[in-house]
Amino acid sequence: MIIKLKNKEITIKKNAVPEPLHKVRLQYEYELNTNHLTPILFIRDQQFVGDHIKIDMDPTLSCVISGTDLPITVELVDTKGIVIKAYTGLLTSSRYCLFGERPLRPDFEDYIATLEKRIEELENEGEVI
Repeated sequence: MIIKLKNKEITIKKNAVPEPLHKVRLQYEYELNTNHLTPILFIRDQQFVGDHIKIDMDPTLSCVISGTDLPITVELVDTKGIVIKAYTGLLTSSRYCLFGERPLRPDFEDYIATLEKRIEELENEGEVI
């Protein structure tokens, strides 16, 4: 998960490949002149300190329903623990369970949208009953 910090807001960059919830790689993109500060990520009652770390998101997201936005906060602190900047945003997660042969499709939502579009085209042609 790449968290982009800019103008007191958080943007989560879309993953190219799905990650297991028990081992989410966390990385930040900082505003200019803030990369020397230590980030602290707050999600619900948990906090995650540092950059380029692996975290277990399963307990944090265990009761999140697909499409539910979860408020998150990132504080950048100096070496004395004083908050220099704070950012807020929303974390949108989707839970999937994929069965079958590997490789799993990293573009799962795009694939489903393509299939739905193809079904609609076939229905318009009268080939789908």
